Formats: sequence, C-alpha cells, structure tokens
Amino acid sequence: MTPIEALWNKLQQDALLEPLRESNCRLLKIENTSAFDTFAGIDSSGFAIVAFSCRTKPPAIDFETGALDYFRQGRLNGQWLMALRLKNESLRQVFGRLCQDLIDESHHVLTEAGLISLFRERLVLWKRLFGNSDDGLLKSYQIKGLLGELLALENFNSEFPDAPHALIMAWTGPEGGDQDFHFPEHAVEIKSISPFAEEITISSAAQLDCTLPLELHLYFLKECAQEEPGAISLAQQVVRIENIVHSSPEALRAFRQKLLSVGYVENPYYQTVTFVPVEARRFAVTDQFPKVVDDMLPIGVVHLSYGLSLASIAPYQI
Repeated sequence: MTPIEALWNKLQQDALLEPLRESNCRLLKIENTSAFDTFAGIDSSGFAIVAFSCRTKPPAIDFETGALDYFRQGRLNGQWLMALRLKNESLRQVFGRLCQDLIDESHHVLTEAGLISLFRERLVLWKRLFGNSDDGLLKSYQIKGLLGELLALENFNSEFPDAPHALIMAWTGPEGGDQDFHFPEHAVEIKSISPFAEEITISSAAQLDCTLPLELHLYFLKECAQEEPGAISLAQQVVRIENIVHSSPEALRAFRQKLLSVGYVENPYYQTVTFVPVEARRFAVTDQFPKVVDDMLPIGVVHLSYGLSLASIAPYQI
C-alpha cells in the first residue's frame, strides 16, 4: 500500500464517525519534501482525491474519463487546489500507485509552472492508460511485448556498463520511435513471439526502415505457470532493470517515466502473468532483407502492417 492509499483509508474511517455533507470533501496534508502543499482527500461519495495547492488559479484542463475527473477549487486562504478524483473504486490500487508516482515526481519540481506542466503531462498519460483499458492494466500480449523489450534492455547493459542513463535513453520505443532502441551506431527492433510462431507482424513501413544499420531481435517467450522453472514476470524484470540503473537517480526516473508511457503501473497482477524465455535470435536488416519501406508505398497509402515469415528471414540471422 502506498502512503496516499493509507491516508485515503484513514479519511474513510473518519467519515464513518463524522460524515461529509453532500458535495463536500475532506483533505489531509501529505508530509513530504515537495515545494508545494499536497493533499490526499475523499469527497462525500467516498471517491479518492489527490490535490496540489497553487498560489494562482490553475488552468482549465480538458480531462475526464469514465474513471477519473479533474477539477480546480478556490480555497479560503486565497490559494487554489488542482485536483484529480477517482470515480471507479475498483481502480483504487492503480490510482494510488499513479498518484504516489506523481507526488514523488513533484519533489523535483521547483516552480508552479513546472508543477502544472508535470500535472498536465501525467493527465495525458493517464487518459491514454484508462482509455485503452477498463482496469488500467496491460493486456497479455502487451505484457509479452514489454517483457521482450526489457529482456533486451538487460542484455544491452553490457554496452553501457557505466552509463545507465545512456542505456535508458537508448530505449526509444516508449516515445513512439519507429524502432525500439537507438544506439549511436545502430538501431534495434524487438519482437516477442511464441516458440511455435511461424511469422511476425511488422506494424508499419517505417519499422524496418532506418538510416542506421538495423537489427531485428526476436525473443521466443512461452507463457507458463508461475512455479515453472525459469519463469519470469514483467514485475520481476522491472525490478531487475531498476537494480541495474539504481546508481543513477536520473536513469531510474527516466526508466519509470518510460514505463508509465507504455501503460505499466506497479500492480500485483504483473507478478501473475509469467513466461519462460526459450530462445533469442538476431537478424541483420540489410537492403536485401524482405520488408516494405516508406519509399515503396503508392501515393494515398498512409499506413500498413504486414506479416513476415520466419523462414524468409533465416538467411539474415546473425
């Protein structure tokens, strides 16, 4: 349980003894080292709230999902609150982790403009997160894909043994890069597939089109029970990467930000979906490699994806 979840529980217990009037809310200041007053709260419906105090009126932000809403509220002392409220109780644990992450990140912000910018950036990520999933959790195929990228990230650590921040910044997939990794002298695309797969999906004409020398790395992952020898979960792999980069607070923050960008929020569920890494293969994506690139597309074709047989790329295996 995160610290803010513990405060929400206390506020709910207090509300049993002293119920809130309709449309009112009750706040508890969070003790932290942030430059801004931060509050945990609940409203008269028992919905959890996180709020930050501002000296000036915060901006209107167009943000509302079926799970969350944003509001701003003037205070008696002349200041303002910038607040988020959870409207779906089943998401309390996910919301708690997201709010705690936001609070922790606010410690590194020194100005109100910076706080508002951070708040707005997180709302964009959270809206995408809850817009793509009813429970705020990744689907099984997304877990598999992210696990492959993190296994690759661990393997690439040998190229950056003393530069953890450079290692994390090379992971460009979360920012929408055409390839998952961009290093100074080459790029790498990662695919996670089952051991019996006969083809892979290339999601765009740009994915195998790169000005740098490009490699395609395949991770063959077999879904399995948690107790199976060699089984690894996404949660375990996240911890392994955190242990690799923990010596650099900047790298650790960047890694967690990238995880949030792809929809990963710490949750016990991610300990229950496990895979055994069976094999990894590398391929050189040369000019002769079978692929479709942007220059081949007829005018008017703005997007395509295609299947690529493993048999056809066997001659390019490194």
